[in-house]
Amino acid sequence: MRTIESVSTTPRRDAWYELLEFIPWKLSGTYTFKLQTPMATGVNHYLNYANGNLGGFFSRALIWVATPELTHAGRIHLHALFAGIPDNYAVRHVMETRWKRGMAKVKKLDDVLGALRYALKFTELDSCQPILSRALREELGRNQSHRMLRVE
Repeated sequence: MRTIESVSTTPRRDAWYELLEFIPWKLSGTYTFKLQTPMATGVNHYLNYANGNLGGFFSRALIWVATPELTHAGRIHLHALFAGIPDNYAVRHVMETRWKRGMAKVKKLDDVLGALRYALKFTELDSCQPILSRALREELGRNQSHRMLRVE
């Protein structure tokens, strides 16, 4: 079984990590699907969920990164990190219950860099490339020095 420790580093993964390691990530989420779902369809379902500000629960666009992954059985799931939102139980509960395609588990991050490494673990595969929210892409574009991101 591959674990994060057994996955060798790659230039692609390192580049993603260096781009995203200074973002103050607050929450991580894992999103699964009830039914066998093609990768592109699953990604589109997640985009509709996240880009819709979770059904209007948040008043502004969310800052997130998500990485799709296939299990050994060929089922898709996504690992996501969120920044700029409260990390309390009520927020996590809303994020979990508004995912209608399967199961969602959202938790507060204790080990931010470990969670980032985990989310990026298979980025050497073309099918597992991180997807950045529009708000994150805009923020990265405005701030050439990624260490100076202003995410509340």
